[in-house]
Amino acid sequence: MDMIATLRAEQSALRARLQEIDQLLEEYAKWEARVASVFGPHGAPNQVSPEATQVPQEATTERPITPIAEFEKAVLEVLGTAESPRNRTDLLSDLEAAGIVVGGSDPRNTLSARLTRMPQIINLKGHGYWLKDRPYEPAMYFGADDLLTEREPEPPVMSLGIAPDETPGTSQGVEQGSNPITAAFREFLEKRDDDDLL
Repeated sequence: MDMIATLRAEQSALRARLQEIDQLLEEYAKWEARVASVFGPHGAPNQVSPEATQVPQEATTERPITPIAEFEKAVLEVLGTAESPRNRTDLLSDLEAAGIVVGGSDPRNTLSARLTRMPQIINLKGHGYWLKDRPYEPAMYFGADDLLTEREPEPPVMSLGIAPDETPGTSQGVEQGSNPITAAFREFLEKRDDDDLL
């Protein structure tokens, strides 16, 4: 009897294995049909019409970068009509809307570099790019005359009422680069020493 029980157990295991093999074959047949629908019956891709694989012409060709002169003209027009200074992202959007292609791997950085080379443009800290000769009161900027680099240097504020080009008690000017206060202090010490001698 042990032999019959062993054979029946073996038969049951074989039937379970056959059922598993049948399921795998059925799944393989489904997968094979799916592959054939994509790649064709012999494993090669199905033929697709050339029209279906072509990318539209406008998608493959990038517009050429706008020449510098045209770019600068567009920047001056955009900033000339803007109500407030433009940060570089907004200015880039404005230029792109006008058909200007800035180019570069990062167009915003390219835009910033080009703007710094334009003498008519200023970057108002905290506000954005603006025309140099156009006042913008919210930034306390009053046009090109407001730039410290273009102003006449103002004389330094001196204490003790001493003008920067005059030494007290003399008509000679102070040497360039010397401090008038130091000169006045020296004169004070000399006068004190002279008074002590009397």
